[in-house]
Amino acid sequence: MSLFRALLGHLTRILAMVLIVLLIVDYFNPYMEFLSNTAAKIFLLLLCVSAFLLTLIIRKK
Repeated sequence: MSLFRALLGHLTRILAMVLIVLLIVDYFNPYMEFLSNTAAKIFLLLLCVSAFLLTLIIRKK
């Protein structure tokens, strides 16, 4: 379970960094619409799910 929690923590941080980069790039180049494509929505969904699962695992500890 600790390996799963560690991997989930890393996944959450990586997805958060990806979305931060997309926000910055979208700010400097709004015509490319980086946040309105399907990949950005999938990253956001995965971030929400991984953060939710991480909080459940931490609460059980």
